[in-house]
Amino acid sequence: MRQAVDLVVKTVRDTLPRAFDPGQYASGTPNLATYYPPYNTIRPLSSPLAGLAYPEPPTPRAAQVITPIMDELIADVAQIRGDWLRKSMSGLATRVEEADATVYEGRGGEKVRLCMKMWDTFLTVCECEANLSSTIMPGPAGQKLAGQTLPYVLSILSQTMNHVLAGIKRNLSAQTMTMLDLYASLITFQPRYESSIASHFPDAKDLQTALTGSLNALRGMALRSFPERLVDIRSPPRSGMAPSSAISETTYNTLAYLEALPSFGNLVETLLRSSGHVERAWLMGAAAPPSTAKSAATEGGLINLYAADVLGTLLSHLETQCKMMRRPIGPTFLINNGELIWL
Repeated sequence: MRQAVDLVVKTVRDTLPRAFDPGQYASGTPNLATYYPPYNTIRPLSSPLAGLAYPEPPTPRAAQVITPIMDELIADVAQIRGDWLRKSMSGLATRVEEADATVYEGRGGEKVRLCMKMWDTFLTVCECEANLSSTIMPGPAGQKLAGQTLPYVLSILSQTMNHVLAGIKRNLSAQTMTMLDLYASLITFQPRYESSIASHFPDAKDLQTALTGSLNALRGMALRSFPERLVDIRSPPRSGMAPSSAISETTYNTLAYLEALPSFGNLVETLLRSSGHVERAWLMGAAAPPSTAKSAATEGGLINLYAADVLGTLLSHLETQCKMMRRPIGPTFLINNGELIWL
């Protein structure tokens, strides 16, 4: 049996295709002949071994002698295929990490598009490996093979997402819209992901929780972003430049934020509703609201109430800045910024 095992390992190693381009799986799950053409070469060698190692019903001899040898074969094949998958995904992972998230490009910007491409490819790989493993090693052996292969590619996905989330967290103010875009995209992706993983890997907790972990992290950052936006407006970083009547960067950034926020209307409404038991939880207990808006009901929704408070905070900040400037710079500064706001 040892010679047969060595032959399977050698054949798997020698017949590995070139690393695949993740883009080729964007249209859906390929059949086995496309995904791994040599599977028909492997199957006649590996399938009988799987039957010997995991007979029905189980036998003491198989459990003591044959199964341990088969488990070594499974581990070796899983490593070979796992390394191939990781190599195939590494280029896309690098592109995800290098994509700029500080410049919001509208829904489906480059950073988000590449992240979703990676998740789509990962799910396709999960489905393909489940089909391949059950074909070349029927029964429990195939389940073990898939279960040991996928952690290799899951590790690169998790590492990439951790880098993406850490980058957003470090500069949440500049990347808020990218964060919301990614969160919305992953929420849309979640039902398909969970359905597929539950179907192919009902006992694989690491696969089941991989997406949930990213969603929970993004939700936490989204909830943080609302009160922090008001703090950023009230206390922007000092520029070190002499007072000027020019339109401030805070004004530009705030108006860009308010312009983009409605595209996430339903998501933002849900987040704001869950962020506290009272309206205006984003004020963090401030004595008085920064705007004259009364309630979500009168403003047509929580997102409109929040936007009113963001704008009110900006106006208050500009007035404070004006008072700190000499004439005629201060009044001119207020007029210039005010004109942009009310355009």
